[in-house]
Amino acid sequence: MAAEIDQGRANEAERRMQFADAAQALAGHELSDQLLRELSHQVAAGAIHADDAISAGMTHLDAQQPSSPVT
Repeated sequence: MAAEIDQGRANEAERRMQFADAAQALAGHELSDQLLRELSHQVAAGAIHADDAISAGMTHLDAQQPSSPVT
Protein backbone atom coordinates (compact mmCIF):
# COMPACT_ATOMS: atom_id res chain seq x y z
CA MET A 1 0.00 0.00 0.00
CA ALA A 2 2.78 2.48 0.91
CA ALA A 3 4.57 1.65 -2.34
CA GLU A 4 1.40 2.51 -4.28
CA ILE A 5 1.15 5.87 -2.51
CA ASP A 6 4.83 6.61 -3.19
CA GLN A 7 4.40 5.66 -6.85
CA GLY A 8 1.30 7.82 -7.06
CA ARG A 9 3.21 10.80 -5.65
CA ALA A 10 6.09 10.18 -8.05
CA ASN A 11 3.67 10.01 -10.99
CA GLU A 12 1.94 13.23 -9.90
CA ALA A 13 5.27 15.02 -9.48
CA GLU A 14 6.35 13.91 -12.96
CA ARG A 15 3.03 15.07 -14.41
CA ARG A 16 3.49 18.47 -12.78
CA MET A 17 7.03 18.77 -14.15
CA GLN A 18 5.82 17.85 -17.65
CA PHE A 19 3.14 20.52 -17.41
CA ALA A 20 5.67 23.13 -16.26
CA ASP A 21 8.08 22.14 -19.04
CA ALA A 22 5.31 22.43 -21.64
CA ALA A 23 4.20 25.83 -20.35
CA GLN A 24 7.77 27.12 -20.42
CA ALA A 25 8.33 25.73 -23.91
CA LEU A 26 5.21 27.52 -25.17
CA ALA A 27 6.69 30.75 -23.80
CA GLY A 28 10.03 30.00 -25.49
CA HIS A 29 11.86 29.07 -22.28
CA GLU A 30 13.58 26.00 -20.91
CA LEU A 31 14.81 25.19 -17.40
CA SER A 32 18.12 23.51 -18.17
CA ASP A 33 19.99 24.01 -14.87
CA GLN A 34 19.97 20.59 -13.20
CA LEU A 35 19.91 21.89 -9.63
CA LEU A 36 16.97 24.18 -10.39
CA ARG A 37 15.16 21.30 -12.09
CA GLU A 38 15.78 19.10 -9.04
CA LEU A 39 14.46 21.81 -6.72
CA SER A 40 11.38 22.18 -8.94
CA HIS A 41 10.84 18.43 -8.86
CA GLN A 42 11.10 18.39 -5.06
CA VAL A 43 8.45 21.12 -4.84
CA ALA A 44 6.23 19.22 -7.30
CA ALA A 45 6.62 16.10 -5.16
CA GLY A 46 5.77 18.01 -1.99
CA ALA A 47 9.17 17.21 -0.48
CA ILE A 48 10.08 20.88 0.14
CA HIS A 49 8.22 24.17 0.27
CA ALA A 50 8.43 26.53 -2.70
CA ASP A 51 9.94 29.26 -0.49
CA ASP A 52 12.80 26.94 0.46
CA ALA A 53 13.38 26.00 -3.18
CA ILE A 54 13.42 29.66 -4.22
CA SER A 55 15.94 30.48 -1.50
CA ALA A 56 18.19 27.57 -2.48
CA GLY A 57 17.84 28.43 -6.16
CA MET A 58 18.75 32.07 -5.61
CA THR A 59 21.79 31.04 -3.57
CA HIS A 60 22.82 28.70 -6.38
CA LEU A 61 22.39 31.38 -9.04
CA ASP A 62 24.19 34.02 -6.96
CA ALA A 63 27.14 31.65 -6.53
CA GLN A 64 27.44 31.34 -10.30
CA GLN A 65 27.72 35.10 -10.86
CA PRO A 66 31.25 36.44 -11.09
CA SER A 67 31.99 38.84 -8.29
CA SER A 68 32.61 42.37 -9.40
CA PRO A 69 35.00 44.67 -7.59
CA VAL A 70 33.41 47.50 -5.69
CA THR A 71 34.60 50.87 -6.92
